[in-house]
Amino acid sequence: MSTTNSPNRIELDQEGNLIFQSYFIIDLLLNLRRNDFINSDYFDKMVLEFPLIKDQLKITNIDNQGMVLITLYAMLVIPKEIMQNNFIVEFEVINLKLSSYCKNTQTTYKSDSSRTDYVKHLRNAISHGRISFEPNQYLKFEDQLNNQTFASELPLAKIPEFINDLREIHKKYISNKNAILQTE
Repeated sequence: MSTTNSPNRIELDQEGNLIFQSYFIIDLLLNLRRNDFINSDYFDKMVLEFPLIKDQLKITNIDNQGMVLITLYAMLVIPKEIMQNNFIVEFEVINLKLSSYCKNTQTTYKSDSSRTDYVKHLRNAISHGRISFEPNQYLKFEDQLNNQTFASELPLAKIPEFINDLREIHKKYISNKNAILQTE
């Protein structure tokens, strides 16, 4: 992105671009869901490479397991390393919420002896594809390193709040970045 003749465009470094792009695509998907895109004339006219995809989207809508995975990857995995030092308090609040939401948590990580770092473990589980859905119940996360293991179940009903908390951090990052760029 650059500032070429448009007040709505901002110049971004590589890290800022990753955060903005992650946020923008998730915001687009959420708005498509909110605006019932799957039941629109435009969707009906679309020609997809595999007709089965269109049929499945009609059944599951945009708000499906795939969207949860993409959203968590885009909102937690990609930006966590970039934003963690600037939003320590916000990530700690999310960690506390996750500690009350997650069920059947088991960890052998030595670093979890005083407090389980749910954000770190969920991020790692998503990064390595160690997640599974129990339909209509929970999303199970598993993290492992050497002989240490972590497993926990996040009820599906809590996922929207978790995602919204991550989106709020993104919005703060974007607002802060935009404010900095406007003063330069």
